[in-house]
Amino acid sequence: MDVNTSLRNLWLLLSVLAPLSATAASLSPIPQKFRQELSSRYPLLEGDRILSPQLIDSTPDGTLRVLAGGRWQEFRNGRFAQVTGLPESPSRLVFWDLRGRVQQVDLPPSDIRQILRHKEETWLITETEPYLFRDGKLSTTEWARDSKIRQANVSKDGVLHVASSRGVFRRKDLGWEKLEALDSLGRSWGTHDVLALTFDSMHQLWFATKAGVAVQRTAGWSFIEPKDGLPYNAFTCLAAGPEGEVWMGTTLGVIRHSESEFHYRQGPGWMPDDAVHQIHMDPTGGAW
Repeated sequence: MDVNTSLRNLWLLLSVLAPLSATAASLSPIPQKFRQELSSRYPLLEGDRILSPQLIDSTPDGTLRVLAGGRWQEFRNGRFAQVTGLPESPSRLVFWDLRGRVQQVDLPPSDIRQILRHKEETWLITETEPYLFRDGKLSTTEWARDSKIRQANVSKDGVLHVASSRGVFRRKDLGWEKLEALDSLGRSWGTHDVLALTFDSMHQLWFATKAGVAVQRTAGWSFIEPKDGLPYNAFTCLAAGPEGEVWMGTTLGVIRHSESEFHYRQGPGWMPDDAVHQIHMDPTGGAW
């Protein structure tokens, strides 16, 4: 190759690289959000013994509490520690109302599955009865005892909704009203064996059955089935996050549904045990 050919090739190379370099210098990254999920584990200790969590709750200011071994533990400074100064009795439940006041009722702590609050009302949910605590008094609601309660939740206007072995019910006046949802094929959802229930951040009702998940939207009911990408259907609980996401607990891991996408988390990389009994959302969107 002669000198003139070498110079010409060098000039062509520089003429290509120069505009590319100028273009690269003017590029800037496009702003984007990336959600990174991390799994952290926090043991509940009583001396050297590790306790099993029974119930997750939180205070009005967002402080997380867990009932384990009949006693409350509180999450502060990255760890759980027992709440001291509370009365202790295996037959009496100690809890906090919406104002943060300590209350006591004659219910065994081991029977309580959920604590729900709305204004001056506190609902104490067991498998056989949703108890109402108001004005210092505990009352029953004439719930059918042969109908096992799976999960309950309160709507934005304070109406208690219950997922049970006999379907979805809502508290109306002094009685119970059964809800049903018809899909496009005329199938009736929510008539029996409803496994979980919640309200999302837009106050839409969600309930789960072995057939899938039903959502009561403004335009009517919509349904999410395995053909829509639902990865598992042995539901145990539902919980709603602050940005429209809904978490679904199952007997084999947990599912996060967000913007029509499913994210399935299962195995020791995410949880020490695949059987999920309760999900509690904190104000930051963290799922406990």
